[in-house]
Amino acid sequence: MGYGDILILYTDGLSEHGMELEEQYFPLKMQETLRRIKSQSASEIYAAIMDELLHFAEPADDIGIVVIKKL
Repeated sequence: MGYGDILILYTDGLSEHGMELEEQYFPLKMQETLRRIKSQSASEIYAAIMDELLHFAEPADDIGIVVIKKL
């Protein structure tokens, strides 16, 4: 990993989030979120992703996310 790189580890609950809807959160909505907030800290990125996930749809499964950012 180089300076500013972001690594996101996640459970299948994220990749399946919103499957019952016409539009899913992952991967396109998540990519949009990351492009918008990539300059923030790892904890702020995590908080923004979780906030958007919950506003997008009620989770049908558990969602685990780990955000690592190289500084």
